[in-house]
Amino acid sequence: MDNSNQDILADEILLETQDEMDEIDFASLLDLSNPLQFLAQKNKISEGEKYVVFHLDEKQYAINSKDVAEVTPSLPITTLPNVPDWFLGIANLRGEIISVVDLRKLWKKETTPPAKTRLIVFHSAKHETSIAFVVDKLNEIVTLSAKDINFSAADFEDSFQTFFGRSEFKSQPLFLLDVDNILSSLSLADLKTV
Repeated sequence: MDNSNQDILADEILLETQDEMDEIDFASLLDLSNPLQFLAQKNKISEGEKYVVFHLDEKQYAINSKDVAEVTPSLPITTLPNVPDWFLGIANLRGEIISVVDLRKLWKKETTPPAKTRLIVFHSAKHETSIAFVVDKLNEIVTLSAKDINFSAADFEDSFQTFFGRSEFKSQPLFLLDVDNILSSLSLADLKTV
């Protein structure tokens, strides 16, 4: 095919495409005649609560971001005698003493944590304490609406007090934790005796 025939064919395709484009009502696709309605629609999309997603043993968990004070790399932990295995000890976070809990041991998992972990720090007014959970890695913050959250007893087996729902994130199950219930379930009554 010579250049003149290629030009003619390209012009015909362009004309067909232009005719199709002329038939599309672009104003109806993005109706900004009422900007307040557009903003209300946009806000509906972002409705919901924000959750901090983290990994523990290749599973994804999330905690409401309102409960999270901060996230920090691991800190030096001072162990304490005669405490349950899940209570790793205390750490100094910029002059504030925080308790450090290993969720893996609390949930009686027999797996080994990775070399690098993170701490999710909470300040609980209800329990008047600062506490940190050791997690494998952080993922991101997601927004979940009530319709995105399900509850099935089969998902949680022995963990009713710490989980309140399940969602999906990146095609994987996402287990939602209730921080106040976790803190309420922690008991130093399991103290070891010497």
